Amino acid sequence: MRLTIGDDDPRLPDNRSYCRVLRGVADRQGLAVGQQLKLRSGSESAVYTIDGLHDTEETVRLNRDGRTLVSATPGDTAVVDGTVPAADYRDAWEQGDITETIWRDPSPKAAVLAPHGGDIEYGTDDTASRIHKRSDVPTHTWMVHGWNPDAYQRYHISSNRLSPHSYPGLRGLVDRAPFPVAVSLHIHIADYVAVGGGADRDVRVSLGDRIDQCLPDTRDVVVDHDRMKYAGTEDSNVVNRLSPQGIQIELTPEDTYVHREAVAKAVVEWLDRNL
Repeated sequence: MRLTIGDDDPRLPDNRSYCRVLRGVADRQGLAVGQQLKLRSGSESAVYTIDGLHDTEETVRLNRDGRTLVSATPGDTAVVDGTVPAADYRDAWEQGDITETIWRDPSPKAAVLAPHGGDIEYGTDDTASRIHKRSDVPTHTWMVHGWNPDAYQRYHISSNRLSPHSYPGLRGLVDRAPFPVAVSLHIHIADYVAVGGGADRDVRVSLGDRIDQCLPDTRDVVVDHDRMKYAGTEDSNVVNRLSPQGIQIELTPEDTYVHREAVAKAVVEWLDRNL
């Protein structure tokens, strides 16, 4: 679907990752407020959340920062797709695009997620894949891979906003939910590991203890929500949508660059012992 990029819309939030589209286009394409779309202008692409609809002209409206992500100006033509992930992993990697991987089990006992993998939050998808392959617990695993030096700016959508209508792999997980346990892997800029999410505190403590035993002694592992920058407790958080025992693990960059094997080992041992 091709649309013209419109002028600034003052109703858009002060956030580069939101957009507004023509109501008629949304109706024809099955799009709705709260879903994501991928916009490509020239050779550059980015993902936006639909914040609202308008009725005046056949355009997609971004704020200035949103247009900068794809080096676009008002009047440029963009290709818009309501399905965010590209179909082919290698093509996405070569073109700086975004794609997803979903591994299914016929009788899953856990869901493992890396919704910001690739260059978005580097190493989280590799950690998730190690957990899936090494655990004796059958899991559904969903990984998003965004490839670009600016992948975080272009492709990072908050876990509270990820729409299953926009990511087929996530839709498969939501359709299969609830899982006994769901684990989501992330990076935060902090000097500690946070084991948050909506899971019961004793669940978070037991996994946190296992991670603490596998990481260097210099790393603190935090399980109390009030000590975390990103606690992951919202009902809208994707990990909590999948399980009443949703666990959001926020790792340091060093953990995913250097210690991802240790993190995966800790989660595998915890899953195998508790499920």
